[in-house]
Amino acid sequence: LRPSDKIVTNLDHLLGTAKRMVQAMHLEGYTQPRPRKLKLPGEMAWATFRMVIDSMHKQHQITEHEKTIAEKLAWVLCGGKTQPNIELDEQYLLDLEREAFLSLLGTEKTQERIRHFLTTGKPLRN
Repeated sequence: LRPSDKIVTNLDHLLGTAKRMVQAMHLEGYTQPRPRKLKLPGEMAWATFRMVIDSMHKQHQITEHEKTIAEKLAWVLCGGKTQPNIELDEQYLLDLEREAFLSLLGTEKTQERIRHFLTTGKPLRN
């Protein structure tokens, strides 16, 4: 958190506080930041991540589904099918993230994880 970040502990006041903050930002002439260009490590780094992930799975440190999640996360963090010297739009990375999330959401194991976490407040290792 930054020193300028506001913390609202009473949930009954959260929406009203947020609305007042947005209105104040508007009056001050706030504009959204320009989308950034990113250089990410690309497929070579993803291959390295996959070796580490495979090793963790073989050593029974992560489950098969955790391996799948880790591979998708690594794909996004590395920038997908790219090379280190190529600038990527922020939207490209958001698209990769959405694609990975939706593909995981379509699996029964991810749905079990979400259901379990919402019910118990604890993560499920499946």
